[in-house]
Amino acid sequence: MNIIVREVRVSPIRAHVGDVIRIDMRWMYWGDMQNLYHYEQTNAEIRANGKVVASVPFTYKFGARLGDEYHHTFFWNTKGAAPGDYRIRGEVFLWLDTSPYDNFLEVKRRLVLLPPGAEFPGGQEGGGTAIARNPYWDGSLDDIEE
Repeated sequence: MNIIVREVRVSPIRAHVGDVIRIDMRWMYWGDMQNLYHYEQTNAEIRANGKVVASVPFTYKFGARLGDEYHHTFFWNTKGAAPGDYRIRGEVFLWLDTSPYDNFLEVKRRLVLLPPGAEFPGGQEGGGTAIARNPYWDGSLDDIEE
């Protein structure tokens, strides 16, 4: 079995505590075609500073094909979160993965959460998007900000 997380997109990247953060994650199956005669269940997870803030069950089903892509949109309600910088990581962990180093992507640009009503430094506005892409599949080593 082999999962490859291809992209993690976070928006907004500058927000206030209480805002809802949208995180889109794409991953694909790139595994052993001889081992598709069983089910494998795991979770697709979003972590903020190591803590799981959003999760959805993910099951490989008999008949998965090489290159099958999956996408899920997660929503993290930051109500009750502490103000600060958050490192966002998307992960689909498999115990028997042949290459566990590509089961996750970390967004290099940190999510900034300020107290409600606080102004962003340097005259910035809330919003923005940060994207981490797997360099092997998408040719980009750096995060992209929109």
